[in-house]
Amino acid sequence: MGFVMPMLKPWVPLWLGLPLYFATVFSFQFSSGIYLGAFESYRGATGFMIEDIQYLLYANLAGMAVMFPMLFKMKFRFTNQQLLCGAAALVGICNAITMSTDNMAILIPVCFLEGMGKLQGTFEVMSNIQLWHNPTRDMGKFFPLLHIFLLTAIIGAQYMAAMWAYYMSWKMMHVWVIGTMCVVILIQQIFCRPFCPMPERQSLRGTDWPTALMVCIAMLLLTAILVYGDHLMWFRSPKINLMFGAMLMLLGVIAYRVKTLKHPYLEFPVLRYHYVIPVFIVVMIAELLMGAEYSLEEILYCEVVKLSDLNKTYHELFALIGCYAGIGFCFLWFRYGKIRTQYLMAVDFACIFAYAFLMYTRVDVITPIEHYHLAMACRGAALAITGIGLMWKLEHCIPSLPHFFMGLMMFNIIHMYLGGAESYGVYTTAFKHLMTEDMFRYNTMNATAMMTVAIKQIYGWICWGALVMTIAALVQAWWVTLHSK
Repeated sequence: MGFVMPMLKPWVPLWLGLPLYFATVFSFQFSSGIYLGAFESYRGATGFMIEDIQYLLYANLAGMAVMFPMLFKMKFRFTNQQLLCGAAALVGICNAITMSTDNMAILIPVCFLEGMGKLQGTFEVMSNIQLWHNPTRDMGKFFPLLHIFLLTAIIGAQYMAAMWAYYMSWKMMHVWVIGTMCVVILIQQIFCRPFCPMPERQSLRGTDWPTALMVCIAMLLLTAILVYGDHLMWFRSPKINLMFGAMLMLLGVIAYRVKTLKHPYLEFPVLRYHYVIPVFIVVMIAELLMGAEYSLEEILYCEVVKLSDLNKTYHELFALIGCYAGIGFCFLWFRYGKIRTQYLMAVDFACIFAYAFLMYTRVDVITPIEHYHLAMACRGAALAITGIGLMWKLEHCIPSLPHFFMGLMMFNIIHMYLGGAESYGVYTTAFKHLMTEDMFRYNTMNATAMMTVAIKQIYGWICWGALVMTIAALVQAWWVTLHSK
């Protein structure tokens, strides 16, 4: 029996249903709570600090990460139509709110909820079309396809938001997303029918909602500490100390509930699988090394080169080319190469090294913006290889499907949210201290020149870190190969 989509109405052919679902997944992935492509326009309209906007971004990513353990429960409880219409309605309402208020107390939970709706809609679509592309359920084929959607939408949404902000208003991106969500609901009503893959729907009773809520609050507190740490002088600030104490209390309660409840929201036995913890460590290091994207590059483009949002996002399109190269490389690696994953990680860290080295040698006030394009492509390739390679390794480490989604949640907490927030806090603090030291060392008040010097110094650190990780991956691969013979 060939591939079928039982959620389509009988009169809808497969050749029409598949493009509709592709359009649906792109619609969800192009959505967000805050759009970085309209960064300066949004900042000017609301009066927010850079840290405020970064915090809303990470709150959106945290909402996506925390949703993973619920995906299959939701799929087996509600119909395909209910999930997609509900997710589209949630995303549309959240975008309507974020374009209408500048109250951080409202925006934080709204961005968090938008991330949950975005992931739920994406998962529901991709789980329904997976067998069309990958009838053998080979994740080496599916993860590259998934990342084509993800990375195209991440960078494409930035460019689209910048276009709207430049030619009309930053609010038009929100209006466009609200319109696409209405189209998604319309598609579900016209072309689809209610369908649930389980003969008897599973109940959500017994779900550990209190722990889930505490995990959400703890993630938002940790994000606030990392993003606002440099602005508030870290632990010299009573606010940081208060948030850190509250987070520790929540983590203690969460650990107690995980230990005592029969079916807690978080299940730490997933960490006992072989290679799971090393995968988490590697992705944390990779994200820390690549985290200059949201800190050093923003300083370079906004304060040194003085690029507009539209020019910044156009420049980012070259990272998308690198993403496609990394995706194609991973697909060919898994399809034809029977080589250890450590070698793939060596290629990954080599791409990070190339990115940092090219930025280190090119950062200057007078450098033409075109000279950064190759560095952007290297960063894009590293981003794709990190996500695909380590998710593939994680899937092979965890044979249990429920445990795999729990591991996927922990992986994406690091990959999508924690690594970026951590690197933002580290690099902004390091930049501040290095710039101050350099101004005293060179006895100059030329802030722009000292910015470039400080950025070069940090990129030098990243070069050394990436080089060490490349050599370590190669040595481990050689060692394992030697002892397996």
